Amino acid sequence: MYNILMKRTIVLSEYQPRLFPADALCEATAQRLWQHHARLVSVDFPSPKTAGQWQLTAQGWAGIVPVAPDLTLVLQPKVAIAHLLQMVDLVYDLQSFQLLRGTVPALTVPEFYEHLAILLAQRTVDRCRHGLHRPYQRHEAATAFVRGRLHIVELLRRPVPMTMPCIYHEQAVDVVDNRILRWTLERILQSDLGRDVAPSRMRSTVHDALRSLRSAVALQPFTAVDCRNRRYTRLNADYAQLHALCAFFLEASGPSHLPGDTESVPFVVNMAQLYEQFVAAWLQRSLPAIWQLQIQERHALSDQLHFAIDLVLYDRAAGKPVAVLDTKYKVPAAGPDTADVAQVVAYAAAKGAAEAYLIYPQPLHEPLDATVGGVHVRTVAFALDGDLHEAGVQLLKSLAVHISGVR
Repeated sequence: MYNILMKRTIVLSEYQPRLFPADALCEATAQRLWQHHARLVSVDFPSPKTAGQWQLTAQGWAGIVPVAPDLTLVLQPKVAIAHLLQMVDLVYDLQSFQLLRGTVPALTVPEFYEHLAILLAQRTVDRCRHGLHRPYQRHEAATAFVRGRLHIVELLRRPVPMTMPCIYHEQAVDVVDNRILRWTLERILQSDLGRDVAPSRMRSTVHDALRSLRSAVALQPFTAVDCRNRRYTRLNADYAQLHALCAFFLEASGPSHLPGDTESVPFVVNMAQLYEQFVAAWLQRSLPAIWQLQIQERHALSDQLHFAIDLVLYDRAAGKPVAVLDTKYKVPAAGPDTADVAQVVAYAAAKGAAEAYLIYPQPLHEPLDATVGGVHVRTVAFALDGDLHEAGVQLLKSLAVHISGVR
């Protein structure tokens, strides 16, 4: 499915250093990678430390990074792609798309990208066939006859009106709801997969969708933020999931720029952020009724200083915080980092909670279960290497055992 002609593709697995001969990368390409993508990939130049070789290490991101015209990096996460789909499904509220029904052919990051891009494009094609959303738009114009209703204030300002100032409404397809769809699909075509010259079902489906949109909808840049918290009615309720998927692509494609630029658009998913959002979304949906969850709760230390706590668990009846939870995607070699422990303990103390948890995607080799300054801090897991729902259930059981007597 993934085929880029005349390009070299290097696959890097998350947090696993990979060595390459000194002649595998030219100096200019390595400099570009180091200068522009250091947050995605750590670059160690040839030296005695690396036995005269290049060392590249993916840094907690999954995606496709065009580095040079002849080189693309594929960043493969440690999470199975099927599980990555489940995480995206929950975080971006895509249940109605039924992402995982039937056989999902997404075995690699490029296939994962293509699967979601085809999904968005096909749903857009379906919407175009049934008719794009056409809300009524207000217009004010002077006409030779009354249209809608007279604009009385404007009419009285005119001594001898030759035309009638009117206020009227008419349906329009060139609206933000549809512009978001076009902008996102255009961005997909700017990706390495979108620019590939080899035939592909993804490009064909995206072009089908854009063929209907380009003739009726203006091109306007949007960000992921623009796709969220929009208002929907029964007439455009299906746009909620379309825009959620648009938010995912726009968040993963970096800063917006207009199509026509020469550089390909990267596609990268911040795995630490996705894991944090996934754990929060799963708990929000699955907590027992006795608990209430606050996500990214803002706690002010002063007028100028505040911090955001990942998750605060409240006793619903008493309205009191009982635990603070902090997600950590990167798994340490042994026990938790001292700074992470100090941070979650400080958060719990600030909220007056007796329990604090550091949540990792797998059990630690040296788990922590200790009391620090009156706060009981533990490490627990929301594992990503098996059934995700069962992993969440096990996390809830761990919380229930320790928090049940806190009230």
